[in-house]
Amino acid sequence: MGRYIAILAITMLILPVTLMAGVYGKVMGRVIDIVTGKPLEGANVILIGTNYGAATDKDGYYHILKVLPGYYDIKVTMMGYRPEVRKNIHVAIDLTTKVDFKLTPTPIEIERPIVVVAKRPLVIPDMTSSTRYVTKEDIESIPNIETFTRVVELQPGVVDGHFRGGRSEEALYTMDGLPIRNPVYGGRAAFVLTVVSVKEMEVLTGGFSAEYGEAQSGVVNIVTREGGTKPSIELEYKTDRILPRVHPEFPSPLAAGYTNKYSENMDYLAFAVGGPMFGNKDLRYFVSGSGRLRDGSYVDKRKREKRVEILPGWKIYERQYNHFNFNTKLTYEVSPNLKFNVGFRRAWGYWYWFDWTWVFLEV
Repeated sequence: MGRYIAILAITMLILPVTLMAGVYGKVMGRVIDIVTGKPLEGANVILIGTNYGAATDKDGYYHILKVLPGYYDIKVTMMGYRPEVRKNIHVAIDLTTKVDFKLTPTPIEIERPIVVVAKRPLVIPDMTSSTRYVTKEDIESIPNIETFTRVVELQPGVVDGHFRGGRSEEALYTMDGLPIRNPVYGGRAAFVLTVVSVKEMEVLTGGFSAEYGEAQSGVVNIVTREGGTKPSIELEYKTDRILPRVHPEFPSPLAAGYTNKYSENMDYLAFAVGGPMFGNKDLRYFVSGSGRLRDGSYVDKRKREKRVEILPGWKIYERQYNHFNFNTKLTYEVSPNLKFNVGFRRAWGYWYWFDWTWVFLEV
């Protein structure tokens, strides 16, 4: 028996170990009496709308581990004290969010709690790296953004996939803790994810820890969305085909469709659906995807009659550039500290070489 244990131990030492990128944050703090300043033991601290929570110890401290990034409302209750709620507390990837409470004693139980709206700090004390956090709400406020790579390029120090002048192959991309680098030459992400699937992004451009040992220039850590406890659906569609297309060489501004002469016959559709399965809030699903079809300023329609099937039973006419991606995630939360995620992602596309002879074709 001892021989087998020794062989197993040696095998574990020889095999390479790959550290997963962080996908969770932590909430901690202290609960005290506002009058005496003494710590309160046994106070209940919960994240409203989730199964996450903790009780304070004898010194008044609490810790809530493995919290998904996002904005939460935190509520603390204790017998003999007025409940208090902190709203819009941001939990970031790989960081500890500190939230302290000072409860007011009351001889009569008051159901209506004190509500305090939190403000995001300008400086995070325990951050030692050059890091930018981009939440789902931040992405929604940026116009004309379709993929997470465009969001990355908007961050300071990043230009066309290069972090602070480094090569694109020196960057590390992770999604839900797993690397998604190109298997051939590394560097840029091998999978392009639509922004409707992103819950939060962490972009590190320097000073990051040894947790990311495979990166030299920068790190992009992505956490994808999960299904919520309530059903939800999102749809986004945009096009540049508002008016009829005309030949780009029409000189007259009074010509029909002149204001749309720069149309590239583009259509973009994105969707996201999620929620509980079979009425079980611990078993949730999330499905998202997008498709972008575009021609160009000049196009040869004689080569655009082929119909392609992007989904079973759904065929469309192809264009010069055709890109699609699909993402699904199944979550089963056994307990606040144990959760299983199963996901499937696919991205595919095809396009054709441009020919300048198309300039002489009618549109």
